[in-house]
Amino acid sequence: MLRAARFKQLLLTAAQYGGIVLATLLAIDVACIALGLFPPTYEYGEPDVGWVASPPTGAMHEDRCNEFSTGTTYNYTRNEDGVRTERRAAELQADTQSYLIAVTGDSQTDLCAPNAQTHEGVLERVLNASGLRAVVLPYGAGRGRAGTRRCRTTSCSRRRC
Repeated sequence: MLRAARFKQLLLTAAQYGGIVLATLLAIDVACIALGLFPPTYEYGEPDVGWVASPPTGAMHEDRCNEFSTGTTYNYTRNEDGVRTERRAAELQADTQSYLIAVTGDSQTDLCAPNAQTHEGVLERVLNASGLRAVVLPYGAGRGRAGTRRCRTTSCSRRRC
């Protein structure tokens, strides 16, 4: 009986402190909203496409990312359309012998790694090693929104993605 009473008292005390913390956080939140402190920011990306990994720049360029768990910095190439590939848009359009494969997804599609080590790079290497000529283009769009990138770059303008 003594243990049950002690346990009941412990639960009551924990509930009281939990209620105090919850009420305090709620009061602070309401005060911040009422005073206009820390207003929410709404970023919806591009109106037609949603989130994109990199906007078109008109020129090939090197990007870099930092892998926070290891501290390693990786460099990778994007073409003039902002697509993560070493191939120029004109080269992709002129290549009629290869399949163009678009991989859509969220930020995990655009991993912090060299192009050859991403999902798309591995898929392209395996397909080409098996005799199927393929170019795999990643369209990772960050912010956890899968499949939001449509084929509107010149890299895909001729074929379906």
